[in-house]
Amino acid sequence: MDKKYIILTLFIIIVLAVIIVTFLQPKSINPNSYECTSIKGDSEGYLLKICEHIKSNDISTNIDPTEYNIINIKEYICPNQLMSFCEPGQKLIEVSLDCCEAGDIAYFDKETGKLVGFFQGYYE
Repeated sequence: MDKKYIILTLFIIIVLAVIIVTFLQPKSINPNSYECTSIKGDSEGYLLKICEHIKSNDISTNIDPTEYNIINIKEYICPNQLMSFCEPGQKLIEVSLDCCEAGDIAYFDKETGKLVGFFQGYYE
C-alpha cells in the first residue's frame, strides 16, 4: 500500500477518535440546574438526602439526581475493618441506585437516618 494512503488512514482514525472522546462521552450535570425535592413513594427520604448531598458537595453526575431510582435497600453492618464512613458494628441502611452504568450506593445511619457515605459506580 502506498505510504500516502497509510498516513491518510491514520489521520482519519485519529480524527474519529478525537470526535468520539470529545463529543460522545457523557456530560456532567451542573448542580445548579436542578432542584432537590421529596419524591413520592420515598417515605424515608433517601433520594432527597442523596440529591441534597450531591448538590451541596458539587459532585459530578451523568444524570440529574432527581431522576435516580432505588434498586435495592438492605441493612448493612459496618465491618470490623477501618472504614472512613462508619464505625465497626454500626448499623446502616445500604441504598443501591440505578445511576450511571455501575450504579451508585449510599449508606445511611440506621438510627438517625443521616447519610454517612455515598459512592459512585459501586453497585454490586
